[in-house]
Amino acid sequence: MNYMQKETCIICGKKIGLGKHYLDWAGNKACNHHAPDEMKMCVSCGRFCGPKSIELVKGEKLCPICQRNIVTEKQCAKMAAWIKACYKRSPIGNIEMVKLKSMSPEQMALASSGRTILGLAQGIGRDYTVFFYRHMSIVAFSDILAHELLHIWQYDHNINPDDLHCEGFCNLGSWFILRAINNPESLARMRWLEQSSDPIYGDGFRIMKHHFDHGGWNLAIDELKKNSDSRK
Repeated sequence: MNYMQKETCIICGKKIGLGKHYLDWAGNKACNHHAPDEMKMCVSCGRFCGPKSIELVKGEKLCPICQRNIVTEKQCAKMAAWIKACYKRSPIGNIEMVKLKSMSPEQMALASSGRTILGLAQGIGRDYTVFFYRHMSIVAFSDILAHELLHIWQYDHNINPDDLHCEGFCNLGSWFILRAINNPESLARMRWLEQSSDPIYGDGFRIMKHHFDHGGWNLAIDELKKNSDSRK
């Protein structure tokens, strides 16, 4: 919560005036009296959702900015090539060819047993596919793809860690790519990773980030392997 004067609430349009209010990463403000179910965040970029936002499924909303800037098929292919090139220049190395398939909110909810997820990696033999939520900004897509590609990398290298290290390692990949993008949305997403209270995704990320900070990808990979059982 921040303290400012005479600001307009993105949710109700009223002047906030003197007092505390909520502030999102993009500078949008909301009155502090709004109930939690009114404080919807864009499923793609994490901005507050105002009256012009649209509802997708299960109460998920998409802000007007993301409505205008949904990632295109051409952008997906370009960003996928760039992310793989970033990994190839690091100790991660080459990642196998991956098919990309966008899914509607309804399809993604069905594939994830009703959970709210934005990406899903699948491997059948060495045939890999990343399914991703159709309604995403290019930064959100890059975040999700960077994560899912490291699931595929683990599978391809016969590494089968516990969930904590598996998801933490994949989130380290998201952080790595978001840092390279280096714009306001990517920096906000980096903060969400760093501040996450999730016992698997948040704690796992901080464990892997600690090793990365002290020895780069090589030390993070060593930590991943130490907590892995080879697939039979």
